[in-house]
Amino acid sequence: MFSAAEAAQAAKGLAASLGLPPEMFIVRKLEAGVNLVVPSSPRSFLETLSHHKKSPILPISPPAGRLRPLEYQAVHLNYRLKYYDKGEYARRQGVPLPMDCSHLLRFEVVFTRARNLNKLTGRTNVTLQDLSAPDVLRMVATHVLEQWKQTVRRTPPDYSGLPIAHAALLYAGADLSWWESVRPHTPKSTFKRYQAQYRQLQERTKQVEGPHPYDILLAEHMRELCPDEVPLMKVSPKIGTILHTCNQLEIGVSGSRENREVEQVVDDIERVLAAA
Repeated sequence: MFSAAEAAQAAKGLAASLGLPPEMFIVRKLEAGVNLVVPSSPRSFLETLSHHKKSPILPISPPAGRLRPLEYQAVHLNYRLKYYDKGEYARRQGVPLPMDCSHLLRFEVVFTRARNLNKLTGRTNVTLQDLSAPDVLRMVATHVLEQWKQTVRRTPPDYSGLPIAHAALLYAGADLSWWESVRPHTPKSTFKRYQAQYRQLQERTKQVEGPHPYDILLAEHMRELCPDEVPLMKVSPKIGTILHTCNQLEIGVSGSRENREVEQVVDDIERVLAAA
């Protein structure tokens, strides 16, 4: 896998090897993610994931020889989120891990179309040249953290002090299918009012329960990566985690200089990135 600094260097190397300026290469897909070193297997955490915005978080079929899934995804129109047990995947692939990194949780935001990435960065097209720009790295890192915060988990709420109607709403509202089932028979204004009330109850629950330990780990890690909100994209020797702003790229060459040799080199780079 590539860290942000390594990915930026690889992007420059690709452009140089083809004799083309890096701004001619347009990024079509991008994976941005974080490895979190956790004290024990993240399986129990993964199994509580419920939904992100309006999309359910669903398990991916476990690899051969496994009864339980290692990966969960939430799919949206222009992007998807991935949550998985990176430590177990590494062990199954025979990839050695440092002694203090035996348990890893990986969280990724995968831009499957350029539209969201362009909108996020305020660019018409994001190019290889842009991948090393501090403002792009900062916006991508901030976006990763925001998507993590919007992930909803199935946890037993604290109903103490709540009227029974509010407790029932807090219980039922955690299920996306419940909202979809009541929507057709509920006036629009009433539906929106209950959604707003449910969000308030959620915030109350978060304040009572406090953040999950992984929330704290992620926030601390992002601070290390982004001091003064400008990502340095360095590896922390202490916790061994990296912010990967380009795990996988689909690169297009703008203009009319495309040819078979260029396409072959791009295919080779994609295979290397995909296998990393």
